[in-house]
Amino acid sequence: MQGTVTRADLEDKCVKAFRCCYDACQFEDAAHGMFGRYDKWVGTTAAALLLYFEMKATNILPSEVEAAYRSRVDKLWRWLLANTQRDNFPADGYIQVNGTTTKKPLENPIWMMCWTVLARLEDSKSFEV
Repeated sequence: MQGTVTRADLEDKCVKAFRCCYDACQFEDAAHGMFGRYDKWVGTTAAALLLYFEMKATNILPSEVEAAYRSRVDKLWRWLLANTQRDNFPADGYIQVNGTTTKKPLENPIWMMCWTVLARLEDSKSFEV
């Protein structure tokens, strides 16, 4: 049947999205931007970690892709821990780099805070801190 999307097609798209997330949006220090490397958002950094956890849990992340990105995920985890403490959580949930992203609409920071909480609640035993 023409136009039928298979599970393999969806998994391939997920892997491509994962790669894009890390390749296009991750800063050198492991923080993530919203649509690229514009400003460092705690929430999108957390979302990148949640994407990794979900793909691992559902066996979608190929071992060679995990091997290629694992050090970046580990670094991301350390950045997230270091930048989400009570005394240093960024105002509005982001660190301005270029100032080209916006916190509007205001529900965006709320979603990002939720992603941050979910990522921080994840089991950290697989990460070296």
